[in-house]
Amino acid sequence: MSVNDIKLTKDPLKNIYIMVPYLDEAGQNRVFGMVCGLLGFSGERQDAKEQGEEESGKEVV
Repeated sequence: MSVNDIKLTKDPLKNIYIMVPYLDEAGQNRVFGMVCGLLGFSGERQDAKEQGEEESGKEVV
């Protein structure tokens, strides 16, 4: 399917479903995390986790 053939809708979740196959595996994982609420849309949770590890010297789960 060509990028020109993509028809997006007014439903954001449906659009994600349409576009995910065009992402690499890392991008797909990031979108999955955002949809599930595991990651913030700007990566705040990952940044906080890394900061916590740096401050405590222990892995934050």
